Amino acid sequence: MGGIRVPRDEAFDHAQRYLTDGSGWGYPAYERYESERALGPLTDADLLAPPLLNVQHFKLSVYESLQAVRLQLQECLHTIRPDASVFNATDDERDSVRRMFTLLDRRGIPGSRGTILSKVLHRKRPHLIPLWDGNVEKVFQFGATPRIAPVDGRSWGDFYLVFSDAIRADIEADRGFFDEVVGLAVDPPISLLRAVDIVAWWAGDRKRWHRFRQP
Repeated sequence: MGGIRVPRDEAFDHAQRYLTDGSGWGYPAYERYESERALGPLTDADLLAPPLLNVQHFKLSVYESLQAVRLQLQECLHTIRPDASVFNATDDERDSVRRMFTLLDRRGIPGSRGTILSKVLHRKRPHLIPLWDGNVEKVFQFGATPRIAPVDGRSWGDFYLVFSDAIRADIEADRGFFDEVVGLAVDPPISLLRAVDIVAWWAGDRKRWHRFRQP
């Protein structure tokens, strides 16, 4: 996965606990939050979703920063089919993803980086917009054979397309495994991108990272 070697059995055991324990994890709280209109227009309520995936220090100022660009985000989301995925997105849909994440450049959303914005937007287009955080970053950018090489000056928007392609490549390399993880989530369901996030977050945790990152 990404740039590291992850034991399949250990990864699956973690995913099973995460998706079946029923409490103390981001699932099912994140998926059930405002679920009846998760694929609809972006509202102020959607901006409050990140803490359900353990985003700490989510301050009022961050909420207000997201509010300030909500209409711009919605304009882009409106151009993306609700079921668009990393496998079938059009060039225009991918460009809309790029435009949303480019808003992060030059402190366009003060207090918010890829972690917060991705956790707002993943719910809106769960098959196209992958989740991002520090653990996922380690897995995909800093392993022995990273899928994403760091590039100075690359915009958040351009990076997110590269990241999405890396996620797609990982799924294609072991589709059966990620289908099994998705199958663990009965109510509510999850996307393949969420399955990747569950495993990547676990693999990038400091308790395991140094063991998995060896070539």
